[in-house]
Amino acid sequence: MKKGFVIKSLVIAGTIITTSFGTSEAWATMNLATRCEDNFVGQVFSITDSQAPLSFALAKVQVEFTIVNEQDEDNAEKDSQRRSISVVKGGPHQFEIGQRYDVGLNDGFVCRMNRLRS
Repeated sequence: MKKGFVIKSLVIAGTIITTSFGTSEAWATMNLATRCEDNFVGQVFSITDSQAPLSFALAKVQVEFTIVNEQDEDNAEKDSQRRSISVVKGGPHQFEIGQRYDVGLNDGFVCRMNRLRS
């Protein structure tokens, strides 16, 4: 009887610990996604490969956006408002020239990216 109780206790303790680890990772991901401090809507006009030496391990691309002000589409000054970000080439975020994206940045890193319909 003691042996069964000990095994049952270990299984319950293991389940609680495993669940708490999974919950903390989900909570951290949720907090990261909600803390996108710098948000903008932009249209990609240029994607260039990084020419840094020894960058073959983590090759990056420079993505340049023209900021789109949805409230004032006819404003001629919108071409002068540009943003540039660096992302890992072949990483989780893929950009296409001419497409519009809703981008959220946290300390210069992409924390949210949604492709918008044109």
